[in-house]
Amino acid sequence: LGYTGQGIIVGHIDSGVYLTHPDLANQLAINLDEIPNNGVDDDANGYIDDYRGWDFGDGDSNANDDAAGAGHGTHTAGTVAGDGTNGTQTGVAPGAKILACKVANSAGDMTFGSIWEAQQYCLENGARIITMSLGAPGEFPASYMRTERVIANNLRGAGIAFFNSAGNENY
Repeated sequence: LGYTGQGIIVGHIDSGVYLTHPDLANQLAINLDEIPNNGVDDDANGYIDDYRGWDFGDGDSNANDDAAGAGHGTHTAGTVAGDGTNGTQTGVAPGAKILACKVANSAGDMTFGSIWEAQQYCLENGARIITMSLGAPGEFPASYMRTERVIANNLRGAGIAFFNSAGNENY
């Protein structure tokens, strides 16, 4: 139908994105209000040097997909917006921009808090769509699931289409 995602920011919450991947490097959302690597929160949003996304797992501006078991976030980002620079277009929306939100820390672990903070960051930074492919084993307190439901409803109320994987352990 000719839809490419042009002009749409997709908040991508996962293990990060290989920021120099040839099919994704030009697809990253850039925060033009931030001067990269100057150690200053130029846009006063609470995130220092968040020029190409944010690492909510380690609390820094490096959203690169380099945690233990990494690669998954790059794979899923490619499914969204891979533009084919490397030979084959893989993305369903190659004109979209990916807002990289890494929620796994350097050991590959993540928390609900880092996920929820990333969702808020996407909302505040212009994402119209949020995609996640996360899973978490085990049982969760009902309060966690209620919080997740409230957040998802709030995102929908803000006009954001919110998608998560099917079949990734419990999430």
